[in-house]
Amino acid sequence: MNVLSVFLVREVYDATESVYGLIKACWTAGMLVGAWIAAAVIRRLDRDVQLAWMVMVCLAGVGLVCFGQGMPLFTVLLMVPLNLIGGMFNAGENTALGITVARRVPEAFRGRANAAVHGRLSAAQLIGFLLGGAMSAVMDVQVAFMAVGLISIAIVLACLPAIRRATRDESASTTSPAAKRELAGAAA
Repeated sequence: MNVLSVFLVREVYDATESVYGLIKACWTAGMLVGAWIAAAVIRRLDRDVQLAWMVMVCLAGVGLVCFGQGMPLFTVLLMVPLNLIGGMFNAGENTALGITVARRVPEAFRGRANAAVHGRLSAAQLIGFLLGGAMSAVMDVQVAFMAVGLISIAIVLACLPAIRRATRDESASTTSPAAKRELAGAAA
């Protein structure tokens, strides 16, 4: 989207460089706010499967923001709140992913795990730059934004069955507090 956003702001809306800078800064500002919100939310999540749900909600949110940016807006300034919201969802994804690695990987292996995760994310970003350039050559920029948004939402929908199954499996493997008390009473 970084490649396509230049064309969207400058060519579709004929905005100035200053407006483009403001819009891009709003994504970063949204990430700052989103990281604080995500940290507050994650403090309340005690199960790893809840982090997976958080990643999916945030990915769907980013997809909706991308789709919204592709819609014909009556002013380019509507991209300011969209980018603030998109940045918040993006920060939620990043924070949940980092916490997942920290929770699930033993401390001695976290450096390697983070390197593996971030290596793949960097490769995906490079592929995204390549695809963004290719998409700008073969389709309208607004259509490309909507397509990327719909693809993000489709990814979420494709992952939902696995996360729902993990939620059921985790719920089945944990015993409720009432059942634990009954077991403790029977053992006594």
